[in-house]
Amino acid sequence: MLYNDDFLLLHYPKTAGKSVAVYFCQNFAGPIHGRVSKGQVREIGMGADEDVHLEVAGGHDNFMAARKVLKERDVDILGFRACLVPIRNPYDQMVSNYAFLRRSYDRNPRVRDRPSFALAAETTFPEFCARVTIADFANFVPPERVRDKLPLELIRFETLAASLSDLMARYGLDETHPLPHLNASDRPRDFASMYDDATKAHVDHKLDSLFRIGGYPKEL
Repeated sequence: MLYNDDFLLLHYPKTAGKSVAVYFCQNFAGPIHGRVSKGQVREIGMGADEDVHLEVAGGHDNFMAARKVLKERDVDILGFRACLVPIRNPYDQMVSNYAFLRRSYDRNPRVRDRPSFALAAETTFPEFCARVTIADFANFVPPERVRDKLPLELIRFETLAASLSDLMARYGLDETHPLPHLNASDRPRDFASMYDDATKAHVDHKLDSLFRIGGYPKEL
């Protein structure tokens, strides 16, 4: 997660998180604080001299985890102007996740004892979708009961640069740097071709809250 005095950014996996993190640090006012992965620290490439203060952590804090961390820092999570969460078509997101896990397993021996990486490496995509455990997206974002105090801004991967530019304009902020394109996925571009009816049904069920909250139709 990243945050400044006004905005909180939560990074849902496989939604161009490194690119959005760099954009946030380059365009939003400091001081900026965050818990990000080692890779994101390198990609952001900014530090105290730019009023950016990062610590290495998991990088995918959900809303409840972020609330706990912020409370320990005496920051009221409901005091932000908005919570920003990039999202992605769930069918595409699952294909991208599968490709990422398999590639990482091949290239990085340190992840080979992690169940999700091993599962992706050892299975076909249909079997992976049937067996993988996916955290509920509903727990990742502010619950509906608090969104009158903390508006949720969903930023679609499919129109990422335009959506970020629009968000900046709506909140009266100047966009000083364009969205960089980092860590491009090598997933199949025609993600629909990866699916049969059974595989689609698994994704429809396991990512149901992302379809619902993100407004994505369950159609390929």
